[in-house]
Amino acid sequence: FFGNLIVLPYGKEKVTMLVNLFAAVLNFILNYILILYYSARGAAFASVLSQVVVCSIYYFLTRKIVNYKCFFTNIGQYIFSCFIMLIVLFILKYSINALLIRFILSFVLGGGCYLMSLFFMKNIYMLNLIEKIKVL
Repeated sequence: FFGNLIVLPYGKEKVTMLVNLFAAVLNFILNYILILYYSARGAAFASVLSQVVVCSIYYFLTRKIVNYKCFFTNIGQYIFSCFIMLIVLFILKYSINALLIRFILSFVLGGGCYLMSLFFMKNIYMLNLIEKIKVL
């Protein structure tokens, strides 16, 4: 996200290339080590950790360009909404055995709980979205 949308338009192609090269080398090294001990889970962890490192580097490179405070003002509402959605998804996982039905219900009920909890907490972005939908 940060690399292509922010760093590249500012003419920092070389920085983007170096960060991505670093991530590829880090991912390769972590895969080499972790796959021996943890197989597929090790590979997954190595990929996630590499992406976290890349996002962190891009965050520090772009913090002077982008005002990140607007992203973190309502973070408590998003975390609480994710927690509510997580509870719903766990209930569905252990109560419905049919995979297709569970998938559809997880999408509808999980997403619905997330959006409704944001609505009830009067999240400003959710209220703006509802106003835009009303205009249509």
